[in-house]
Amino acid sequence: MMPVRKSQALVAVHRDHHIALLEKFEAIERSISAGPMTERQKVYLRATLSYGQAVSRALIQWSDAIEKSLRTLESSLLDS
Repeated sequence: MMPVRKSQALVAVHRDHHIALLEKFEAIERSISAGPMTERQKVYLRATLSYGQAVSRALIQWSDAIEKSLRTLESSLLDS
């Protein structure tokens, strides 16, 4: 079994990656809004972008839950 601290570090890196992606997605969204594309193109791009945003938000939520579980596990190991 992987040590709890190593698992926590991996989950934190994963979470940080998706937070950074959400920031990039915000920049892309601004670019779409300001861009010279047709409204049809913008609708398609926003739909595609919203998929990435939803995935990243879900993975951040998952990471938060796993981090909480790992803290509980770490605490129980220290108590034993």
